[in-house]
Amino acid sequence: ILIGVSRTSKTPTSIYLANKGFKVANIPLVANTHLPEELFGFKKPIIIGLIKDPRSLMQVRQTRLKMMGENNQTSYDDISHIKFEITQARLIFTKYAWPSIDVSRRSVEETSASVIFDGAPEVFAQGTGSASGLMTGSVFLGSTTGSGIELHGGSAYIRSIGYDGFADTIS
Repeated sequence: ILIGVSRTSKTPTSIYLANKGFKVANIPLVANTHLPEELFGFKKPIIIGLIKDPRSLMQVRQTRLKMMGENNQTSYDDISHIKFEITQARLIFTKYAWPSIDVSRRSVEETSASVIFDGAPEVFAQGTGSASGLMTGSVFLGSTTGSGIELHGGSAYIRSIGYDGFADTIS
């Protein structure tokens, strides 16, 4: 489970790892909100925090806002607020003894390698068979029939069910 503030490459890293055969989820840290209770219900999850240099994060967020046509400065791209978010994230990671990775100057591939090897290599090495730590079945995340996300390990794909936008891109 990758956890971090907005724009710390949680989703691209999750997709990259899923394509390598790992079961991955990501959870955004949002200021002044609680962590989801479900996060603490897993048996031996591997939870890794992602952080980024505040100035670099500010630039990424400003670029995102411009691409979305938003010209007003908000707390989303305010350096003081970003520093607060990063500080809060570090406190959470420390409180729960979750390792963290600074993604400031890392590619998605480098971050993924750190998740696999630096994050908790002993967990990925445990299990049965050669596919230990790899996704070998299907997992469905959703609340209603016909909508949600399916993760499948046979060919390591992610599919959104009930969203026609992926129909032409996944075969």
